[in-house]
Amino acid sequence: SNLDVITWIRFGAWLVLGLAIYFLYGHRHARLANPSPSK
Repeated sequence: SNLDVITWIRFGAWLVLGLAIYFLYGHRHARLANPSPSK
């Protein structure tokens, strides 16, 4: 069964938004949690 176009648009929008938040949050906290000393 084919999903409606609006369903795909909403899915894509939420997916992009979620991934953006996930990467921004993870990147920031990974840097704060594990400070790597430059050699």
